[in-house]
Amino acid sequence: MDKLTGARIVTLQNHIAEVLNQTSEDSRVPEKQQAEMLGECCGQACGLLGEWLQGPAESLRPAADTPVKEMIKDRAAFEEFLVAMLGAAQARASRYGMKVNDELIEQARKAIAETVRKKPRLKSQELFAIATERVSQLHSAVCDLATRLHQGAQGPAIARIARRVLKKVVELLPDLVIGMSAVALTQAGHDLSVFGHEAIKMVMTSHIAYIAQLGLHLKLSPGGPTLG
Repeated sequence: MDKLTGARIVTLQNHIAEVLNQTSEDSRVPEKQQAEMLGECCGQACGLLGEWLQGPAESLRPAADTPVKEMIKDRAAFEEFLVAMLGAAQARASRYGMKVNDELIEQARKAIAETVRKKPRLKSQELFAIATERVSQLHSAVCDLATRLHQGAQGPAIARIARRVLKKVVELLPDLVIGMSAVALTQAGHDLSVFGHEAIKMVMTSHIAYIAQLGLHLKLSPGGPTLG
């Protein structure tokens, strides 16, 4: 299997988006064919998220366990750093054909503010654990759907759940590309302080945690994922 790259992630993102368009609720594609298309996408997403969890995710693991609130106490300096680093990471990620999200920086601000508001004593190691756990839950859901669809499950109910989960995957994939790009920039940036390296990890981890759980209300049960 090829190494997980930004190009592979963007290719999958585009493929899932196309299948979601073809299998919308008013689609005229037969149910059996829709199930096959959604199952194939779920299988690919299952494999890719699993690869990310076992590999690139570790590059975001913080070297120290620092209070998140402490890392953003100088708001002006942090804001300047946030805009510069995320802008550079987006530019790097766009080389793979990924569409730049103009709202990323604002979303990152909101994610960090929400994190600090809800958990003022949260430290970077726990934030990393939260982010990877949420991606793991999404991974489990999409893998389970892939299995059930490949076993012949079909119909409006499971198609609706599969589309909901795959939409969440599509929302998350750009973050994985940008996170990989940001880490590559910090590794190449010899002028960055230790704070800079840890801050960009914290920013991306916070945003991944925010996106991975936003709007996803699934209950994992022996009978398969159901919408909560």
